[in-house]
Amino acid sequence: MIGPFLQHVYPPIASGWTAVAAGAAGMVALVFAILASVFGRAFGRVGDALVALTAVLSAGLAMLLFAEHRLIESQLALVAFSLALAGSATAAFGSVLAATEATNWFQAQLYVAAGYALMGVWLIILNVSADAVDSFPNRAVNMGIFAGAVMALGFAAIPGIMLGADSERSSPWLSRVVGRAGYLGGQALYPLWCVWLGISRL
Repeated sequence: MIGPFLQHVYPPIASGWTAVAAGAAGMVALVFAILASVFGRAFGRVGDALVALTAVLSAGLAMLLFAEHRLIESQLALVAFSLALAGSATAAFGSVLAATEATNWFQAQLYVAAGYALMGVWLIILNVSADAVDSFPNRAVNMGIFAGAVMALGFAAIPGIMLGADSERSSPWLSRVVGRAGYLGGQALYPLWCVWLGISRL
């Protein structure tokens, strides 16, 4: 179903600008998250919107890089691409929940962490494959694998989601500590990788 739409490899500049945009949105989202913790919820809503934007741009980046990845490992590339789309959708869903106050910030954060975990697996597979053919700079590969590993800790947020945890007190330790570490990986490390990769392609 996807193949006919991606028969050619997109030029590096397209994925480069998309990666820079995703990274910049993620970095600004982190700044607003810090401001929200100091000055209040108004900054948090902007940060939530930027997290959703980062997730959407990440889905676009995954699509652009899939065209290259499938030339290296066609089946594995499809699996990784599917994980990236699912992760982006889950992270965007969590940020929308927070921005619209459909749930509280803690529970929404668990959804975002789970989304980042899926994206983290994509990031690891993508960078390992790229390293095999030297299509990414070595430092970008190392950063991508490290960021992806930290983001994958977000899978620990799933028990909290299943239990409907809406506060640190009601959340399992695994979700509260390890899951949120994955969240921080997606907020801090992933944008750095995006910018690093994007600049190298531009």
